[in-house]
Amino acid sequence: MILVLGSNQETIVTHLYQSLISRGMDAIMIEQSDIPNTIKIIMEAKGDEITGYFLLENSKKILFNEIRSIYARPGVGYFEVYDQYEQKEIDFVNSECLITLTWLLEYGNFLVLNRPSASRSNASKPNQIRLIQALGLQVPKTLVTNDPEAIKEFYENHKGEVIYKSISSVRSIVRKMKEEDFERLDTLRYSPVQVQECIDGIDIRVHVVGQEIFASEICAQESDYRYDRTTSMKRFDLPEEIAQACFTVAYGLNLPLAGIDLRMTPEGEFYCFEANPSPVYIYYERKTNFGLASPEPITDALCHLLNQGNK
Repeated sequence: MILVLGSNQETIVTHLYQSLISRGMDAIMIEQSDIPNTIKIIMEAKGDEITGYFLLENSKKILFNEIRSIYARPGVGYFEVYDQYEQKEIDFVNSECLITLTWLLEYGNFLVLNRPSASRSNASKPNQIRLIQALGLQVPKTLVTNDPEAIKEFYENHKGEVIYKSISSVRSIVRKMKEEDFERLDTLRYSPVQVQECIDGIDIRVHVVGQEIFASEICAQESDYRYDRTTSMKRFDLPEEIAQACFTVAYGLNLPLAGIDLRMTPEGEFYCFEANPSPVYIYYERKTNFGLASPEPITDALCHLLNQGNK
């Protein structure tokens, strides 16, 4: 059995579940907001083994040893709580449930896309960049600081070709720094920022799914193409050494499913910005003409990987 765990409010979660069912695969969806009252988790640790089951509303049990794989997209604060609970009680329930799920996803004897410990590499972007560089992909020069003078020096050293973005997993819009931004540098005393040299070139999103790889060339006007309505995509043929480097990064970070952001310079050099452990792959799949027989090659590969489990 394949288990899809997440919120039915997220298109990517419902899309994957429906894709598994339409391909004739044995799958079930666990709506996170039905835990812990409507759907219960019963688990026990026995040495290195976790045993137990999900108890559904109809009293059906899904034994952990019946699960082949789990696609997990859990969110914080999406658990079932009583209306009369105070905020501190709501926070407690969410904390306890999230830890329980984290324990199961980390140590359960099945394939998980992706395990919590691996996904946490993206919680600190500077640390992930360090890991990516050690695994063989080139990364931009990066500075993390809350010192305004250090920012100005970095800006001058790179002739104003600098972008800035968040350090954590909290989504932010990547923007190019301008001299008028110096007026706000005093706010850095409250929160450090990450700045990077601006790499000129073409954005490439690479999806690694098990032993398969899919690359999309992205054409956009904005520094952060996610917020550019004119964005278009087409299939990109990665050089073999870069494809292998992407596999090395994905598996070096223990991410069988990964969305890797690259940029190719006019000189043909490749730089890596980050590896997303929970990529919204359908956005790229729907906008990219991969020229393959199936219109959903990434979804096909993901369903196949989940169906294989730990084989």
